[in-house]
Amino acid sequence: MDPKVPLDDEARQDRAASIDAQAERLNRLVTNLLDMSRIEAGAPCPARVFPLEDLVRATVARFAGQLDGRT
Repeated sequence: MDPKVPLDDEARQDRAASIDAQAERLNRLVTNLLDMSRIEAGAPCPARVFPLEDLVRATVARFAGQLDGRT
C-alpha cells in the first residue's frame, strides 16, 4: 500500500491473488463459525448447495481408473 514501494505488474498481480485467496479463506472461516453457532443454538441447518458440474467432475476424477477410458 506504500506508494513509495515500486511494484511491477507481476508483483502487483501476485499480491492481489494472495489477498483474494486470503479473503476467500477468511470467508470460509466466518461461514463455518456462523454454521457452528447455529448448530449449537439448535437451529436447523439447510443442506449445502454444490454446483453440479463440480460434483460430477470430482466424481469422474475419483473413479477415472475404473472407467476404462470411457467418458
